[in-house]
Amino acid sequence: MDSVFNKLKTKVSGALPGNPLTREYDIEKQIGQTGLGSLWKLYSARKRSTHQEATIWIVEKKLLESYPKLQRESMIEVLKYGVSTLMRIKHPKIVSVLQPLEESRESLAYATEPLFTSLNSVLARDSSKVGQSDESMDFSLSDTEIKYGLVQLAEALNFLHCDCHRLHLNLTPESVVINRFGIWKLGGFEFSKVADQNEKSEQSFVKMPVWQSNLMPTCQLNLNASSPEAILQGEVTAASDMFSLGLLICALFNRGKSILDVGDDYHAYKRTVKQQRIRFTE
Repeated sequence: MDSVFNKLKTKVSGALPGNPLTREYDIEKQIGQTGLGSLWKLYSARKRSTHQEATIWIVEKKLLESYPKLQRESMIEVLKYGVSTLMRIKHPKIVSVLQPLEESRESLAYATEPLFTSLNSVLARDSSKVGQSDESMDFSLSDTEIKYGLVQLAEALNFLHCDCHRLHLNLTPESVVINRFGIWKLGGFEFSKVADQNEKSEQSFVKMPVWQSNLMPTCQLNLNASSPEAILQGEVTAASDMFSLGLLICALFNRGKSILDVGDDYHAYKRTVKQQRIRFTE
């Protein structure tokens, strides 16, 4: 057991060389993967000074080496923006940040409240269950737990729209995490936008870049979870978040598979939306 633990500790330390967060926390086992392209790895951890439990979120920059230089730099800024936005928003159904983002040459890392796993890890169809903890490997959600979780996400969105005048615009399984008490928490604020406070949130249009096939998919909105006006027109409202919530609901009752299911194919998205060829998994 000690040998396994030491190997794991060495692996995690290798992902965080020089990152200041390693001076604050003892990092333990991986409990999931989440975020854009599942780039964020989640690790259970404990703060050395107080023994407070936490979850460490880590992105290894080497995972972005295949990106063109400008897009790689842009992606890092998008990830940083998501964390800085998350830090400013306080709500029981939104992930709480304990330690701000720390950056080194090799990684980005920050600490949040302790979590159990991520929703996309639970829904992963890969039989290898890569990135899941022993406890979450056999974990599945009952219909009651799903309904309860969706109510919690609706509460988070209502708070964002009505109190913060903010659109989320990235409501995917990769943006949702679950704590040990079964409470669903919203994260993933990389594309979040502030709406016009002089208008009702449901009527306030916000401009954003349309989807571009020449850019890396992870730098843009998820085609399988975004509304047509967001992808095709670059105009979004609170209704865009509700459209994404509807897609998430369908995915939860469709073995984790989006009813759009177009991968990263922009032209397939346009065809599917136009022809409305939306089917559930057999």
